[in-house]
Amino acid sequence: MNEASAVALATRTNGEDVNFLAVVGAHEAEGSADILDGFGLDGIVQLVDQDSAVWNHFEVFSQPAMVFIDTDGSYERHTGQLGPWDLQDRIDELGAIQR
Repeated sequence: MNEASAVALATRTNGEDVNFLAVVGAHEAEGSADILDGFGLDGIVQLVDQDSAVWNHFEVFSQPAMVFIDTDGSYERHTGQLGPWDLQDRIDELGAIQR
């Protein structure tokens, strides 16, 4: 399972409890919506990071990467691929979902 598939599963599992945002570089913007749609991620907001300000702020210098932002604004960055269970564990650890 690739990263997009893991995120698609996480969006279905977590419903409205977690907000997901796809950040793509300006050079990747064309066609990225079609890629997201292909993985069932058409409902995810997509941000085109024209000048890499978002990636630089979170110190994301390579892909794949994910940034987990908690309700208090604190964040953790993970560089590398996460499988679906690892992704869910990270979401749960950050307290993003109150069960």
